[in-house]
Amino acid sequence: MPDAPLQDNSLTLRDIHLPDAISWWPPAPGWWIVLIILGLGFAFFFFWQKYQRSLRIKKAALAEFENIRTSYQNDANPALLARSISTLLRRICLSYYPHTNVPGMTGKQWLSYLDNTANTKGFQTDSGNILATAPYLPEHECPNFDAEALLALSETWIQAQPKKEMQQ
Repeated sequence: MPDAPLQDNSLTLRDIHLPDAISWWPPAPGWWIVLIILGLGFAFFFFWQKYQRSLRIKKAALAEFENIRTSYQNDANPALLARSISTLLRRICLSYYPHTNVPGMTGKQWLSYLDNTANTKGFQTDSGNILATAPYLPEHECPNFDAEALLALSETWIQAQPKKEMQQ
């Protein structure tokens, strides 16, 4: 039998369809890894900077404290020592705890705050008690106190401040 001719010479063929373009979302797993590494790198850098800043503050505070100690050893002025220590401790508090009412604190409230920030009781009960009144008295009215104990208590307080708990 001979081949039968096709009845319909026009076939309904569709045009060639290309696949859709590759989408940029969702990214390939490699890009997710790169993003995570970058995020961790930025977080590490941010926390490292905060840590270094807190160390600089503590080093500067200890250097200032040593200057006050040396000044006291040279001139033995207890009123100036009490005033300088009180000022230094307030400045340190303002650096470490900027959102508190440190400038407005006086007397027992100030001493209680110092004890609470270092988990001690030396400012309210021992030689630190002098900081409630001595910084505000004239030099000739300053009472006698144990200056070495005040220096030791203040240095302990500075050392007890956190290395990381910095707020900006």
